Amino acid sequence: YTYFLILILITLSYFLINMTNIHLKNKKLSFIIVAGTLLILFSSIRSDNVGNDLPLYYKIFDCTNDLSLMDLFSGALQSKKFISIPVYNGNYEAGYILFTKLISIISNTHLSYKLFTSLFINIPILFFIYRHSKNVLLSVWIYILFGFYTQSFVIIRQYMALSMTVLAVHFLNENNYKKAIIFSLISCTFHNTAVISLFFILIKYFWKTILRFSKFILLGLILFS
Repeated sequence: YTYFLILILITLSYFLINMTNIHLKNKKLSFIIVAGTLLILFSSIRSDNVGNDLPLYYKIFDCTNDLSLMDLFSGALQSKKFISIPVYNGNYEAGYILFTKLISIISNTHLSYKLFTSLFINIPILFFIYRHSKNVLLSVWIYILFGFYTQSFVIIRQYMALSMTVLAVHFLNENNYKKAIIFSLISCTFHNTAVISLFFILIKYFWKTILRFSKFILLGLILFS
């Protein structure tokens, strides 16, 4: 019922905003702000039982809160895993741990953890929808109904990396390779699987060459498989 309520509120807000006389571009931005506020609010106040991995993230958060920044940096230097910091029961990407530490400095409550991770995930995704979608209501519906929004309750590190990858794709569409590479590298510090985002940049940059040698590349991939 909660998810139905989110959809109803978002849909109502879309039609109410479009009934006003404000400029079309401002209507689009107003809807994204309202939709983002609702999504972040519900994500932040969700029960601790929503998301199987949340108890583990809380333990990492509490453990990070007990460590100083010096402890984290020295742990990163001693870690055998690349760009990672040993915390609680394993090694986790440095960007995620440092972000978690920053949250604990501001507030060490579990509510603040859910709030700041929700902000980190949803703002870039909604920004991407605002800049690139021709139908923002449909895009937000897809984000919720295809399960992406609720997945962010569970695989938090992956979605924090994904939000940075989305920004990398945005700048790639703008042909701003420098910012695309920066956000792609940042995404890798939240989850190492985000390294695949660097291939997006390479493919775009060498697209004409790829088309020219597409037959040989396809043959090579087949033989490699």
